[in-house]
Amino acid sequence: MDPTRPEKGDLLAGPDWSRLIRVTGPEAALEVIAAAFDDPESLDLVLRSPEQESGEAARHCGRAAIVESGGRCRDARVGGRPVWTLSVRRAGGTPPAAAEVELAAAALAAWRSARGEIGRGEQRLRARARELDMLQDLGRCAAAARTWDALFLEAATVLQEGTGADLVVAAHALAGEAEARVFLARPAADAVIEALAARAAATAELPPELPLRVAVERLPGFEESHARRRADSGRPEAAFAPLERRGRTVAALGLLPSEPSGERMFRMFFGAANQVSLHLERILTVLEAEQDRFRSILDSMPQAVILADRSLRVVQANRSASALLGRLVPAAGEGRLARVGDLDLAPLAAEVFERGLSPSEQEARVEGGTVLAVTVSALAGKGGRPEALVLVLADVTERRRLQAQLAQAEKMSSLGEMISGIAHELNNPLSSVLGYSQLARGSASDPKLAARLEVVHREARRCQRIVQNLLSFARRYEPERKLLSVNEVAESVIALTAYQFRVSDVRIEEDLGRDVPTIVGDPHQLQQAVLNLMSNAHQAIRSAGRGGIITVRTRQARPGWVSLEVEDDGPGIPESVRPRIFEPFFTTKAPGQGTGLGLSLVEGAVEAHRGRISLESEEGRGTRFRIELPVGTEESSVRERPGVEEPHEADVPARILVVDDEDSVAQLICETLADEGHRTEPVRDGRDALDLLRREEFDLVVADLRMPGMGGASLCEEMERMKPGVSSRILLTTGDTVSREPEAFARRKGIDVLMKPFDLDDLRRAVRSRLRARRES
Repeated sequence: MDPTRPEKGDLLAGPDWSRLIRVTGPEAALEVIAAAFDDPESLDLVLRSPEQESGEAARHCGRAAIVESGGRCRDARVGGRPVWTLSVRRAGGTPPAAAEVELAAAALAAWRSARGEIGRGEQRLRARARELDMLQDLGRCAAAARTWDALFLEAATVLQEGTGADLVVAAHALAGEAEARVFLARPAADAVIEALAARAAATAELPPELPLRVAVERLPGFEESHARRRADSGRPEAAFAPLERRGRTVAALGLLPSEPSGERMFRMFFGAANQVSLHLERILTVLEAEQDRFRSILDSMPQAVILADRSLRVVQANRSASALLGRLVPAAGEGRLARVGDLDLAPLAAEVFERGLSPSEQEARVEGGTVLAVTVSALAGKGGRPEALVLVLADVTERRRLQAQLAQAEKMSSLGEMISGIAHELNNPLSSVLGYSQLARGSASDPKLAARLEVVHREARRCQRIVQNLLSFARRYEPERKLLSVNEVAESVIALTAYQFRVSDVRIEEDLGRDVPTIVGDPHQLQQAVLNLMSNAHQAIRSAGRGGIITVRTRQARPGWVSLEVEDDGPGIPESVRPRIFEPFFTTKAPGQGTGLGLSLVEGAVEAHRGRISLESEEGRGTRFRIELPVGTEESSVRERPGVEEPHEADVPARILVVDDEDSVAQLICETLADEGHRTEPVRDGRDALDLLRREEFDLVVADLRMPGMGGASLCEEMERMKPGVSSRILLTTGDTVSREPEAFARRKGIDVLMKPFDLDDLRRAVRSRLRARRES
């Protein structure tokens, strides 16, 4: 063996070939290979590629260079594409050993093959990294989507950017209608779009009976140039993937690539489809949970909520509506809600669809007197177009009746204020008529004149009772409990209603028992109850178109109980409505003639007194209401008697200032007190009284509370400022028997109040009481 020829094993075993794998260019590879030879300084390695010109020097790289040389050398072919030629030569013209050239070429070929595999591996890694980046982007964008529309748009955008596809299509029937959304990256023919939409719908297994709606939209970065490749014979070469949920296909995703499809494209597409399927499951699960919660909310609403299509056919209804629809939708109506009671919905629906999304509200009356507030709104579909109707039906029967009751209460309140003013104006002249008739009667020597004055006095008293009865209903009273007579309650109501009933040809007969025990209760509440019963009896008789009789009867029904009956000979109450007669808001009267609260208030008043009320009626024979109330307790059963004035010493003449803007009333007071031996001074105004009080001394001031300018209350305040503790010198009079202000003011100041119209004896007693209190203080 030639010692100058190295063995192949020695050559390959000697150097560290790990460097050869790490280098990336052929120049560096030649340098590493040259270093493996003995005496590398005398060795030249020349590498030729087909593109290089022969004989032309290239560049040097360390001990190896890529050059063309004309010296003696040995060449070797290095496989691969393109084919390289390796020339090896030694300095001095000595040709290298063949083994050296073969080994150098083998090393270079091995490097070249390894670098090719490494390059291809790096390309695959870069491609896979791009795929993973795309899927990661898709996952991030899809996670932010809250609806399937947003999810499909994000998937189409990411897929087009990752694959360069011409279009992406998504088909589904998740909203109850078949839809295919086509996302374009470049223009596409209508036939291509329709074909792809149909294939996507078939892949999604959409029900064939549903018409397919195709929606086309452009993706961001849409290119105006046509697709790079046209489909052959109208059938695009596209990829489709079904999107499944719980083992059932619910949608499909399709992609039309712009270049021939390869493994990488399919891998990216199906990976994206898996991502979309996972996020679609999430979105649908959340939507179902929201729908269940929304359904629970709807079912818990007392209002009826109904979803209807354009033809007013009921599509969906909450629990309240389901209970109501049986009354509203006729059996032969094929599920159409054409009317709600007396309200025709067709014009209302047409108005809502024409106007857009503005709701319309109306009221409907249904059988049985129920009043429903009906709100009709348009349900917006795709693009904000109204596609269906939402009807909300709320029972406002009680609200309307309460409003009517409040309106009636306001009217009664206004009437009470008017009555109060009228009563105040009447009380002043009544005081004069009563007082002067009483004075004149006492001094009349002619029996005829005395009899006539008695009539005047009696009729004035009658007017006084009428005014007091009016005020008892107009005045706002705090609930109270005191000893009272049911006979007096009945008499006060009869006196108030007798004339009105008499002109209607309805006569009132009194049958009030003697020695009826007293009860403990609220007289005003019981007066209102009896008035309601008598008013109902009056209206019942008038509805028969004839006159009649109302009998008011009181008795001691049985030990410990008092009964009060109101009976009429009217048409009676039908048996069918008797069980409901005491229900709030139930009425048999025509609209506008009653609120249905009268008898329920009567029942409430009776129960508040621990009593009971019963009904006896026969059609055509009249009606009788009986109220039974417990008598007062042993401690309270003794009837309160008016206090008897104690014998008094001879009155000491006093100087009294009378302040009243009514001259006749002031003169009456002055004359009455003058007969008692007092000196009186009348003035018309509180300011005049103050001026007089600053100059002169008076034992007592009798002042009206309500006067123009300065009234009695202001006069009292000014007198207190002038001389503290002067309240014992004041006696107030007032015709305001409605408001609580006079009583409250007098109680606060410790002053007596004399209500107009007053009896002269009451005036004398009040003056004596105030003068005596002043002397004792």
